[in-house]
Order: sequence, then C-alpha cells, then structure tokens
Amino acid sequence: MSVENTDLLPECREHTNMLKRVLAIFENELLATVACEDATHTFTALGLEQERARELFAYIQNIFFSGSCENLPLPDIEQKILARFASTKIGDRNIVQILDEKLADRAEIIYSQISPHLQNIHGKALDFGAGDLQVTQMLQDRDGLEIQGVDVRYYRKQGAMNPVGFTLYDGNTLSFNDRYFAVSVATNVLHHAGETDDGPRSQNNEQALSELCRKKKKKLVIIETVPDPDYYAINAKGAMERTFWNDYLYNRLFHNADVPVPGRYETLEGWPARFNKYGFRVISTIPLAYDQPTIRDYHVLYVLEHDSTIR
Repeated sequence: MSVENTDLLPECREHTNMLKRVLAIFENELLATVACEDATHTFTALGLEQERARELFAYIQNIFFSGSCENLPLPDIEQKILARFASTKIGDRNIVQILDEKLADRAEIIYSQISPHLQNIHGKALDFGAGDLQVTQMLQDRDGLEIQGVDVRYYRKQGAMNPVGFTLYDGNTLSFNDRYFAVSVATNVLHHAGETDDGPRSQNNEQALSELCRKKKKKLVIIETVPDPDYYAINAKGAMERTFWNDYLYNRLFHNADVPVPGRYETLEGWPARFNKYGFRVISTIPLAYDQPTIRDYHVLYVLEHDSTIR
C-alpha cells in the first residue's frame, strides 16, 4: 500500500502517520516478528489458541497490503479488522466482548495503583485525559475526591449510572484558572497528545504537558507507557516501534473511538526531566512493568510534587 498519494488516505495527518508506522513495522522482519509475538500474547490472553492467534495476526498484516484496501482510508481498514475481531468467537462471545469485560479489570488495576497517592487531598482534583471516566468515577465514589475529567473527546459509554464532572479539552488550553486544582492525575495520556508530524517528540506534546502542570498547585500522579527499558537498551528504535504497535493494537484495532496514537513516547528516565522544567520533582518512581494482562504495554508510575526552587 502506498502512503504517498494522499487521495488514498484521510486528510488528517495523524492517520497518515499511523499508517506509515504500521507498514514500516510489517515490512521490517525483526519488528514484524516482535509485533506478531505481542499480538499473539494479547489474543491468547483473551482465550484464543496459539494457532488461531497467529492466524489472526496474519490477517491483520495481510489486509494492510491487500489490493482491495488500496483505496481505503485508515479508519475503513481498521473497521474491517474490527469486524474480523467481532466474528472471532470463543464459545458464544467474540474477542471484542471479552476484551470489554477485561476493561473493568483494567480500570480497577489503575485505580489501585493511583489511589494510595491521592489520600488526604484538600481541594479539587483533575483527571487529565479521562477516557471513558471509569477511573474518574472510582476516585469520586470511593475516595471522595471532588474530581473533574477532561479529554479531547467524550468516550464514556451510554448507560453509565453515576454522574461525574467532564469538560472537553481543545488540545491547547484548559478552561480553568492557573493552579485551580490541588492535584492532577494523568494515566497513559501524554504519549497520545500532540501533533503527528516528524518534529521532536518533546515539542509535540509540550502543550499538553504545559497545561497539565500549569493548572495544579501541589501534586501530580502520572502513569505513562514507556519502552521496555531492557529492550530499549538493546534496540532503542525497535523498542519505540514495539511500544507504538501495542498502543495501536489496543486503541485503534480493538475500538471504534478514533483515539489518536501519535506515539510520542519518552523513556522511563525521560519523563522526570520533562516535568522538572515546570517545577515538579519526582518523589517516587514505581515501575509497574507489564501490569495489564492483555496488552504488552510497559508502564511506570510517577508521583511528583511542586518545588518552587526549581523554576
């Protein structure tokens, strides 16, 4: 599939960039092997046998190079893959339904990781990039936080019972006064922020990082997806693309939400330096490693406090 003819692609640059990266992974023998291993891990975690899991990855790989998809925009290709997932059943359930069931476990895991660092908060809290608001809801209902969720889109499913505050974010400026929140939470958000051009990643999500830091007085609790440190030490470029692939698999192929996956990742050591620029120092770094059972994403938790002596 050619990505040079923009008539074949959505006008949005993020779709073009994602397509280029997926094709580059599949065209590289080593990266394609790693992508197959990680996708197979996900599919078997959902209950598929090894052989069916590998066949499903082969379908994904082949469809991106299929002549029938040559003129399709990326979201339409992704819809074909999602339809295949929906027809891949274990008993009377398909693997999309099974993954949806596991999403509740994902929210519970994230809540259990961040809640201990959000006790005795005096003031308002912000959930930056709140997604489907499941974790936001837990923090409000269980911990009594006066919390506001923000995101670039409203991802909450219909039928959610309890109300929770939500504000749309335009990607540039949060509609709150400076230092409005006592604490902010951002779980697997910052690598989704920013433009998808070929500029340095530190510039592409800098606006989101600046807004996140500008709106709070005291504390940040962050979970970020980072390249596996051991793999990064061996193959830095490969580790970044592996991280992108698993991010893309989870957010784009299993869902119909058009989640941006620009792939703006930092290393485990890179994020603290970025936050330091805005006057926040790390008081705790907790490698969570591969804490989610379905997707091969390596996570790290940072707890940061504002230090007026830094800036």
